[in-house]
Amino acid sequence: VLGGIEPSLYTGEIWYTPIKEEWYYQVEILKLEVGGQNLELDCREVLALLSL
Repeated sequence: VLGGIEPSLYTGEIWYTPIKEEWYYQVEILKLEVGGQNLELDCREVLALLSL
């Protein structure tokens, strides 16, 4: 985990995703859930925001 985690700031499980390319840690987001509910987001848009 880059940067670590703080257990007091979340509940539930943390899901890990494999690194697609080690050079700059590119990952692919397929689905986002909060409280067990799928947020039904277009993950391509989320990835674009993370790239800013």
